[in-house]
Amino acid sequence: MRNCTILIFFFLSLSCTPEMTDGATGELAKELTILEDLVYTNPAKALQIIDSVKTSSLYINDNEHAGEKYYGAYLNLCEAIASEQKNGMYQNDSAMAVSLDWFRKKSDQYNICRSLLYRSIALFHKNRFDSTAYDAILESQNIYNKTGEKDTRLGAKIHLYLGKQYRANSNEELARLSLGKSLEKATLAGDKNTAYSARIELFRLDLATKRYSQALNNISVFADETELPPFIEYNLNMAMYYYYSAKKESKIAIEFLKKILELKQTEPPLSINYPLIYYMLSLQYNRLGQQDSTDYYTKASVTAIKDTSRSDSHFYYRSLADLYQKQGNFKEAASLYKKAHFSYMLAHTRISKKKLLELESKFNFAGQEKIIQELKSRDHFLINVILILLATIVIGFFYFTINLSRLEKRSAKIKEQSKRQKNESDKNWLLSQLFIQTSGILPQFMDNVFSEAGRVRKISGETFENLNKIIDNAGNASRSSLPEITSSARFNDAFGNLPFIGELTEFEKLVYVLGEEGFSISEIAKFLNSSYSSIRTIKGKITRKINKSEEEIGADF
Repeated sequence: MRNCTILIFFFLSLSCTPEMTDGATGELAKELTILEDLVYTNPAKALQIIDSVKTSSLYINDNEHAGEKYYGAYLNLCEAIASEQKNGMYQNDSAMAVSLDWFRKKSDQYNICRSLLYRSIALFHKNRFDSTAYDAILESQNIYNKTGEKDTRLGAKIHLYLGKQYRANSNEELARLSLGKSLEKATLAGDKNTAYSARIELFRLDLATKRYSQALNNISVFADETELPPFIEYNLNMAMYYYYSAKKESKIAIEFLKKILELKQTEPPLSINYPLIYYMLSLQYNRLGQQDSTDYYTKASVTAIKDTSRSDSHFYYRSLADLYQKQGNFKEAASLYKKAHFSYMLAHTRISKKKLLELESKFNFAGQEKIIQELKSRDHFLINVILILLATIVIGFFYFTINLSRLEKRSAKIKEQSKRQKNESDKNWLLSQLFIQTSGILPQFMDNVFSEAGRVRKISGETFENLNKIIDNAGNASRSSLPEITSSARFNDAFGNLPFIGELTEFEKLVYVLGEEGFSISEIAKFLNSSYSSIRTIKGKITRKINKSEEEIGADF
């Protein structure tokens, strides 16, 4: 009788509410609040009430009536909350999509936030790596923060599943932060199931990073609990199995796996992957060297397969096939390898089809394709014009590049020719200066020689001495005129960049420069009115000076 009264009040309140209770006041709002509280405190009872409402004659599925649309959306949401609280999972994302659309139309931010959360939960339980699940829970979190919601139970659940998604994507830092916030809010709200789930998630996070003592601290509270919800007990046993498996304590790990097999049945039944549990048992017995038990549970993992199209079924077939092959039972091994292959193909074909259906349900591909075709037709001319312009630019750039390359080559050739001409000009200038400076010396030299020859009738010794003096005077006169060449601006401009030239005498500078220009010792001796041996001696001095300067520079470094 009490339940009937609640249902009557529930429908009356929903039929006249713009938000959650459409203006319901007094007793009606109080009765509706009972269901809100039951989804957390007694989710099994809440699910019974919701099921009774949906199967009663009072629940008319008439989409023409706004009130009926509303309580349909609201009942879906309550069912999602109660199912997750009772079983630790919820997978009806299409129902949440309907509720979300309705609450968006009514701008009901609180229920939009909750619908987004449970739609994300449904998508996450179907596929832990579904990006739409992450997008939905982020939007839910943003609404929760912007509206300043004080519902700590809702905040705890948002952070719990954010932490789960971050952990699934190996983002340890954000996962730890979100799970810590979830535990804090769940403890404040008295939501044990969410607090337990957060602790188990933190335990797994610490276990993955080998923080064993911290991991055990997170689940130490379970020691005082005598009865846990089946899904919490299942998750705890799995967590403890992984802990003792990591510690290589196989006997204890086996005990926790057996506890999972002994869990009482629930309605709906817990989502336990029995082939996986049996396979993990076979691994632990194999560690202990108990071959009979290893073989038994390897076979049990295949026997427990109920759906060959599951993504992991092929693995268990193959494991047993490997065992039979080692034992020499090739017939059974071949049969199981075939089943493994068939299971693998079936699973991945189904996954592909399922993914295609999910994408088609989320996106209107036909409408989008039509829009794309219209855009293509409308912009076809513009695209062609752009292509023509691009082609023109490319051709112009190519032509410009070719001409630029030709100009660069021509410019380099002209520069090289100019450089050669300048070098030749500098060389000719130096020779001309030498000839100019020595041109007046030779006639005087000859006059002196002829004058002295006229005196040949005198003593020959005096004549020889005088001739030597004439020659020496001619040489000295020639050398005294050379600084006019080496001190000129033209000389410095042409040859001043030669290394160490500033450390040489004026005569040595000329010998050095003529040698660098490629003249031989004999040619240099003729230019400078000197002997071959003298020029060779001077070149030796120049070489020693340069080598000494190079050694001094090397010593400084």
